[in-house]
Formats: sequence, C-alpha cells, structure tokens
Amino acid sequence: AGAGLVGKYVLPTKYESSTQLLFDPRGFKLFNNDLTIGNYDANAAINYVESQMGVLQSERVLSRLVQNACFEAGKADPAAYGLAGVCPKTDARGDWDATLSQLRRALTVKRAERSFVVDVGMTGPSPEIAARRASGIVAAYLEEDAATRNDAAARLTADLSSRLDNLRAAVAQSEAKAETCRRDKNLIRVGVKLVVEQQ
Repeated sequence: AGAGLVGKYVLPTKYESSTQLLFDPRGFKLFNNDLTIGNYDANAAINYVESQMGVLQSERVLSRLVQNACFEAGKADPAAYGLAGVCPKTDARGDWDATLSQLRRALTVKRAERSFVVDVGMTGPSPEIAARRASGIVAAYLEEDAATRNDAAARLTADLSSRLDNLRAAVAQSEAKAETCRRDKNLIRVGVKLVVEQQ
C-alpha cells in the first residue's frame, strides 16, 4: 500500500482523451437509387473495419502526425502535442523510431462489439495535449486516406488513358486497312448509311 501511494505521487499523471471514427464498409452513398449491392458478408465488413484500425495505428499515419506537429510550415507546435523534447532533430531513423514509439504507446484503438464505430484514445501529460493528440491522429488518418484514394484514382486514370490510347491506335490501323481494301477493290464509300437508305 505504501509503495502504491508513493508511486501515485512520484509517477507522472497521464490524461486520456478519446474520439470516435465510423468505418462504414458500404462507403458513402450519394443517391438513394445508387447501383450498389445492399447485402454484405458480416465477416468481410468486420475485416474491413479491423484493417482500417491497423492503418490508423500504422507508421505512415503516425509519421504524418509527427510531420504536422513538428515540421508543418507555419503550424508546427510540438509543445501542443507533448513532443517538444522528442521531435526528430535529424533524418536519422533512430530519431523517428523514438518519436513514433512514444506515440504508439500513447495510442489505443478498440472497437465495440457488433459495431463499425472505433474508439480512438490518446494519453498525454495534460488534458489539452491528450485532446490535441487524439484529434491530430484522426486528422492524420483522414489525410492519409485521402492521399491514398487520390493516388489510386490517379493510377487508375493513367491506366485507363493508356488503354484508351491503345484502342484508338487499333481503330486507326483498322480504318487504314479498310480504306486500303476499298481502294484495291474499287469500292465506293457512301458513309455510314446504306445506299438504299440514302436514296
């Protein structure tokens, strides 16, 4: 009991702030008659939510939080996130690992049973720092998700553009061959309509 009392007054006090995120596997429905399948496998939906929970705790999201807190031009405020003494001072891997480890220890992510709502908790030495960390990790996740979606859309657009160029080239070659055949056979081109229809 005495050791417990001593530990209570000696160990630093930690405060926890929590927020919630909804991971909807059905996505955002724009219209009521949207052509999407309404029935989903329950296990697939839960797997999607748990995978997004993993992304939320990933190094990319935590690194984005550190980037926003320590290096964002005009907005960096390490003290507001409790990172005043632990922000990476160089590009060395060890500095980043130490900072990310501290944030990873402060982060807790859990999902309520039979729910797509995820509770995101962050601890800090003061209530303000804990709240700033919690809102910062959610903002970093949303930024990373948006960047990933934009990158996927850009790659898909580039792929479709290349396929469209290939199809255009194939159509041009086919039209050139057809024109050569018409010239060789002395055929008359009368447009897209039949001669009978034109008459």
